Amino acid sequence: MLNEMKSRNAGKKLALVFLIVSFAANIAVAQRNIDLTKLNSSAKKNLVMAINSDNAGLKRSAVYFAGYYKINEAVDPLINLFNSSSMDISLKTLAAYSLHQIGDEECINALKELSAYCSDKKFCSKCKFMYEDLVQVKSGVVQR
Repeated sequence: MLNEMKSRNAGKKLALVFLIVSFAANIAVAQRNIDLTKLNSSAKKNLVMAINSDNAGLKRSAVYFAGYYKINEAVDPLINLFNSSSMDISLKTLAAYSLHQIGDEECINALKELSAYCSDKKFCSKCKFMYEDLVQVKSGVVQR
């Protein structure tokens, strides 16, 4: 009976140690992920260069990550993408989405202008929706 109780206590201690080690490992992984999301200035410059690249895949990824990481330095290059007549509509939509994700005043104005003066009606309506969403977020009507 005494051996059985010692065995249970040892099992509980082992489980407690396992939980503590798991918790510490989760904290370390979470901290590493937070550090990865902080981009330094050279990474931002590289992202802007990739937005201006001729490589379609690189450009598409850079446009997406500019919005994902809310890179303010990418706003002007993203807006400049809309001046290109050769760019496909899916990339323009992705660029508009990235502007929406960044969401500063310059992005709001660009989306407003795109919603009013573009040739593709479907794209215009998407830009209008993103513009109106940002206006509601800025006014406090909708929370992100």
